[in-house]
Amino acid sequence: MGILLKEEVPISYEDPPISGTADGVIEFHGEKLIELKSISDAGFAYRKTYNKPKDDHIRQAQIYMKCLDLDSGFVIYENKNNQEILPIYMERDDTFIEKLFTKYRKIHKAFLDDVLPLRPYKSASSKQCMSC
Repeated sequence: MGILLKEEVPISYEDPPISGTADGVIEFHGEKLIELKSISDAGFAYRKTYNKPKDDHIRQAQIYMKCLDLDSGFVIYENKNNQEILPIYMERDDTFIEKLFTKYRKIHKAFLDDVLPLRPYKSASSKQCMSC
């Protein structure tokens, strides 16, 4: 028997409304989330140097761990250039998740009320707002 317990696990949460699909759950000193990501050689080198997932991947994994009631998991990167694998372990952070959920609830309420949410940055020309 392998360590893979579940694959393509449906995720849902009511408040805020969240849906998605976790890549899997493994048995490795308890049940752990796994999220699989492919990444460029340069991105892989950065992740390997700092042993830190991309911010979007941290948010995704944290939310999925909350929805699946798991205490920890791995974001597993595959280097697109040579198929090298880098598993990065993380523990669930309920304080971080609650901050995310508070933000997402505000966004969802703005959507339901048919109003634009407030700009999160002071300037419309800020680097973060350039893609909006």
